[in-house]
Amino acid sequence: METNSSTEKLLYTKGWKSLDEQLNLMISRGLLLGDYPREKALNKLHFIGYYRLSGYSYSFKKSIDSDQFAENTYFSDIIELYKFDRNLRLLIIDAIERIEIALRSSLSYELGKIDPFILETDDRYESLRDVIEEVISTSKEDFCEHFRSKYQRPYPIWMLLNIIDFGTLIKVYANSDPIIKAKIACKFGVHSTTVFFSWINSIKFVRNKCAHHARLWNTHILRIPRVPKNKPQYKWIKGLDFNKRPEAKLWFTLKIIEFMLSTLKASTNWSNKLENLLSEFPKLKSNKSPTVENMKYIIEDS
Repeated sequence: METNSSTEKLLYTKGWKSLDEQLNLMISRGLLLGDYPREKALNKLHFIGYYRLSGYSYSFKKSIDSDQFAENTYFSDIIELYKFDRNLRLLIIDAIERIEIALRSSLSYELGKIDPFILETDDRYESLRDVIEEVISTSKEDFCEHFRSKYQRPYPIWMLLNIIDFGTLIKVYANSDPIIKAKIACKFGVHSTTVFFSWINSIKFVRNKCAHHARLWNTHILRIPRVPKNKPQYKWIKGLDFNKRPEAKLWFTLKIIEFMLSTLKASTNWSNKLENLLSEFPKLKSNKSPTVENMKYIIEDS
């Protein structure tokens, strides 16, 4: 295969394939249709996409380096895993919304107590001024347009923190006075600002995955949350095998989300919904069926 001599990277030579060709390729690699109608499978490939589904099919391959499916792997196995992942995303985004709003409200309250216009007057936030200025000038929110038409600058923090994105919100937290950061972290049940900062960055990573309908199943968390000292309030940490790096997998961030919701008293039944969803993990036919453990630990050849 030709290579680009300047970078030594391979040239991408895979071409477009029709839906029939895509399905036939999967079948040639050992995938079974069983009683799953071919036309229905083609419909899934059309409206979900071969490339998106391929992220779920890797769990059913004979090995990480093989294109061949394990024995007794059915098209329905891939679809069921995809549907499970979709339901998981919907459940997670419901939880993260509550956490994000709580962070916006808590920062507004604590910083506004110091100075309602602190984001525009305090040098701690100077590095964020350009971003904030752009948001102010482009926001179409009714309350922003009303403020622009009636009042002079600066803008109060409780307004600004409701129009900036989650990433900028986290930067506001990071730039704040250490006392304020500690106070905010404690509201979420965390007694280390370093741990809290890493946790909300991990949550942001998962949030962005959910917002873009990306695969959560068996994903590695690129914004790895810090592991706090084994304090009693972090019950899920006890007994974990850290040789398998659970903090790099989704399950650890799920437990962080669950812990924060409980601390904030933001939901009385989210934990039950999560437990029910995990207990209903699809019953798959493949000889190499993934399990919930794939969300918990780094598992070789998974």
